[in-house]
Amino acid sequence: MANIAQAIRLALHVGEETLGVKEIFGEDVGAPLGGVFTCTQGLKTAWNAPLDERGIVGMAIGLAMAGQRPVAEIQFCDYIFNTVDLLKIAGNTSWCSNGQFNLPMVIMSPVGAGIHGSIYHSHSFDSMATHIPGLKVILTSNPRDTFGLLIAAIKDPNPVLFLYPKALIRVQTEDEIPGVPADPKVLSQMIDAPPMEQRAAWKPKWPELSAFEIPIGKANICVTGNDLTVVSYGRMLPI
Repeated sequence: MANIAQAIRLALHVGEETLGVKEIFGEDVGAPLGGVFTCTQGLKTAWNAPLDERGIVGMAIGLAMAGQRPVAEIQFCDYIFNTVDLLKIAGNTSWCSNGQFNLPMVIMSPVGAGIHGSIYHSHSFDSMATHIPGLKVILTSNPRDTFGLLIAAIKDPNPVLFLYPKALIRVQTEDEIPGVPADPKVLSQMIDAPPMEQRAAWKPKWPELSAFEIPIGKANICVTGNDLTVVSYGRMLPI
């Protein structure tokens, strides 16, 4: 049983082992921290980028144009707003090039409040991002969907903005990810990094995982009924 941070880490591990991901980068994404929310601990292709959101998105676009499948992280979505023009270029590239250039890139970022982050670490970007043509936008609500949708995002030939709620990052649910141990303590011992002073020689022990995938754009029926349709996503779905 995984939480969202672990589900992201597991999916990225599958990505770098079997799906051609060679570059996972962002602020504090590499060792020793492995992401401000620990989403990239133990990944062999993760590295630390300068504190430059435009540089991070621009690097992802360039790598994708060169045929790679990069996964880049904006540490908090509050700082993605100054990259909107670059995200627009990413979304429009396939159309502008008459289909000659696809951009198989993923930009990850946590969204929303819930961590006492005040004004500069509590914003959301999902609704605004859906108005950028050509950009696919995902906002997950549980670990299983997080894993399956991130696998789909990595495989997708188009740019994908992969968002996840800060308030749900440590939440565990009963929905299992194929191959992941049911006991959360066992999983933690396998893939969660030890305290900082013990990390130099640490290596994760990854479970046997498949590229379990959830199609982008297909709704999941959580509660069945006959009289009313309620659509939700992200942090509000568990409510």
